[in-house]
Amino acid sequence: SKVNNCNAVTIDFPGFGKSITPKKPWGIEDYTDFISKFTQELKLENFFLLGHSFGGRVAIKFSIQYPEKLESLILCNSAGIRGKPSFKSRIIFLIARIGNAVFTPKLLVRFKDSARNILYSFIRKRDYAKASGVMKETIKKVLNENLLEDLSKIKTKTLIIWGSGDKMVSLKFAHIFKEKIGNSQLEILPK
Repeated sequence: SKVNNCNAVTIDFPGFGKSITPKKPWGIEDYTDFISKFTQELKLENFFLLGHSFGGRVAIKFSIQYPEKLESLILCNSAGIRGKPSFKSRIIFLIARIGNAVFTPKLLVRFKDSARNILYSFIRKRDYAKASGVMKETIKKVLNENLLEDLSKIKTKTLIIWGSGDKMVSLKFAHIFKEKIGNSQLEILPK
C-alpha cells in the first residue's frame, strides 16, 4: 500500500522552551491568535492539530475558531476542564493560606517564595513554581479559564488519547471530553 508522507511542525509557545516571553500576561486567546498567525505564515491548510496538556487548551480554542483549517484535532492528555477541588487540593489550599499568614511578618517574608516553591514542587505544579513575573501571571490567567462549555462547540473530527495512569490530568476527564465532543473517538493507553 502507498505510504503518505507528512511533515510535523512543533513550536515552543511564547514564554515556554526557547521562545521569547511575551511583554504582558497572555491568555488562551492570545496563544490561539499566535497559532493562527504561525499557520498563516507557513501557509498551512487542512492540517492535523495535536494539543498535549497546556497545548490542548489552545487546540480546543483554535478548532472552534478555525475549523476550516483542520483536517482533524488530536487531544492528548489535554488540560482545559476544571473539576471540583479534590480533598488533596483543599488541603493544599489550606496549607498555602496558612503559609501565607506565617510568612507575612517582616522577619519571615524573605522565605515566602522558597516555601511556596517547595509546596508547588510537592504538588507537581513545577511550571508555576519555576515561572516568574509575566509567565507566572500567564499561567494563572490560563488556568482560570474552564473550557468545559466550549467542548460541545468543536465540530472537527477529534481523536482523544489518554494514558490510564496519568497523575496530572485524571482519566475521568478523558471520558468527559469524549461525551462533550460530538465527532470524537477515545483511545486509552495502558499505564
